[in-house]
Amino acid sequence: MGKSSGHPMFLSLGNIPNHQRNKPESKALIGYLPILKAMDSKAKNSDKFRTAQREVFQKCLSTLLEPIVEGPELHFVVRGDIITFIPRISIIIADMIEADKFTNVYQPSCSRRPCAKCLVSRDDLNNTNLTEIIPRTLDAMKQAINSGEDKDYSIHPEKNAFWEIRYRHGFELILVSKIGLRTAYYL
Repeated sequence: MGKSSGHPMFLSLGNIPNHQRNKPESKALIGYLPILKAMDSKAKNSDKFRTAQREVFQKCLSTLLEPIVEGPELHFVVRGDIITFIPRISIIIADMIEADKFTNVYQPSCSRRPCAKCLVSRDDLNNTNLTEIIPRTLDAMKQAINSGEDKDYSIHPEKNAFWEIRYRHGFELILVSKIGLRTAYYL
């Protein structure tokens, strides 16, 4: 699978030094998130195809995250001692468009509130004088969807894979890369 066929997902350990963790040999490929291709431009621009893209992405992400969501803990034997390991997601590095895919936020070009982490309006994104920035929270987004205000909050109403994670949700996990060159997601 080339880059155009899927987004690679890597597993990295959080308790090793950064200089070691960032080396390619310190990551394990756990899977790919598929990229659906449309038959033609008409299909590509249809609401049905875009909904299918989001649903497939979130379903595949749920499948990759299932051991973390379902499995309470793992046990390893290290030098004769049983060590308990609790898997969790610490961070996902993505550019803004990829972050929107993870969180089901509208793409920036058609969004009133394009940030995956907060509810700042599109017109205020460059405003450095803002005194209050309201974060996107799981409860607020679920409430917006349930009350039919999903468009006002620039969020797609489909289920998000991170909603099942008991200790954090996708809006907290996303770290938007300013460079936009990061295409792998670290769990």
